[in-house]
Amino acid sequence: AAGIPDYRFGVVEAQAAPNAASALGAGWTRVTFAWNEIQRNGPDEWDTATVTDQALATELSQGRQVVGLLVTTPGWATDSGRGGGVPQGLYLPVDDPQNTWASFVREIVTRYAGRVDHWIIWNEPDIPASSPDVTWGGSVEDYVQLLRVAYIVAKQANPNAVIHLAAITHYHNEGWFDQFLRALTADTGAAAHSYYFDVASLNLYHEPEKIYDITVHYYDMLRGYGLHKPFWITETNAYLSRVSPEQQAMFIPQAFSLEIAA
Repeated sequence: AAGIPDYRFGVVEAQAAPNAASALGAGWTRVTFAWNEIQRNGPDEWDTATVTDQALATELSQGRQVVGLLVTTPGWATDSGRGGGVPQGLYLPVDDPQNTWASFVREIVTRYAGRVDHWIIWNEPDIPASSPDVTWGGSVEDYVQLLRVAYIVAKQANPNAVIHLAAITHYHNEGWFDQFLRALTADTGAAAHSYYFDVASLNLYHEPEKIYDITVHYYDMLRGYGLHKPFWITETNAYLSRVSPEQQAMFIPQAFSLEIAA
């Protein structure tokens, strides 16, 4: 029935059109908390203009679960020697104030505990540095460390926190997830911390007939490493530059059905 949230289905940035999202029955939304906008000039800032408390309250009042996406390191906190996006002090202990990422994660998870308990750690790190869409200039090992720090700090700040892997695109680098899992499982302390994540994520666009096979491929890969975690599809769509509005609308139920089946 219209207006009843269905927690299998979400809408990215539903706060832009909350009533429309409710009419669809969307049960969750992904909201971007961009570090470079929250702490633009330094660690003493905290700007919530891009995600206001009022917008967040509207989402929660309409029954949607809010999933926060943490992404985009500000310039002052970037370790340019390691690559774009890699925070300064990332390999320092999580209680060291020079670990800028640990400090940011601790602050944001604490501030939003109970309102936002799901956190996605970055977005599409498999996109290579040569692409204009790159979000992560560090190595696979640097991303493992980013995830490790976020998981440990978030669970300390909010024991109910649920940590999602950054969604991968598949097509940009089909070998990235395997490289990530090899690096992750080589960490001797990972097993004691549930391998630093609770949910795996995919961003899959176009060609609904391939979505089933791609999702199963990654699910099987995860199980091949002895890990049993759920997958969320955090982005899916067909661009209007490639399809008509009618075809785009038809894409959604086809894609969702195949994702659920996978």
